Amino acid sequence: MKNIVKEQLSQLLHPEQYGIFVRSIGAPFEIENTTLIRHDTTGNEAETLALLWQYCKDHPNPADESANVVYLHSKGSFHPSRRNDKYRRFLTRGALSQECANLTSSDPCNVCPSEMSPAPHPHTPGNMWLAKCDYVQKLINPMMFQEKMRQFFGKNGPDGPDSCVGTGRYAAEHWIHSYPSVMPCDLFNDTSYVWG
Repeated sequence: MKNIVKEQLSQLLHPEQYGIFVRSIGAPFEIENTTLIRHDTTGNEAETLALLWQYCKDHPNPADESANVVYLHSKGSFHPSRRNDKYRRFLTRGALSQECANLTSSDPCNVCPSEMSPAPHPHTPGNMWLAKCDYVQKLINPMMFQEKMRQFFGKNGPDGPDSCVGTGRYAAEHWIHSYPSVMPCDLFNDTSYVWG
């Protein structure tokens, strides 16, 4: 896990310009030049997203260009494989890219991942992205989102399993794209990609 975190943070272009806040789960370890905001022995993605959401809700000037947030996680730590390592690097590189970092308050994009998929529901596969706080603060609390999606669709959505409608464990990937004013701009230039 420590190697994954070091790898991800090594991709920051100018780490001294950012506040890096960490929510850790599992065995604790120190991460240099970061602020630990919470540690738990167990936890889930919604709890971490809730901390990011609250940061944006509390930001004194959420429309300011400095109010962009990046969400990263240690993809592949539970299921290590070369494929997950490669995918984590791809997702991290996009979320921390100069293209995403250059979003301004006048830019129409408010979410910037490596890839965004509009089908079968709007989501960012792998769930790593940069977003503007003035957009994030409009979203429903992530701690309530999965349940709200379940209530709306029932156990399985009308079109099939959770993965088809953004419910269950897929709700976390759908959350950032769940508000009507979402304007995602992804960096993946393969125009044949739709989903999967």
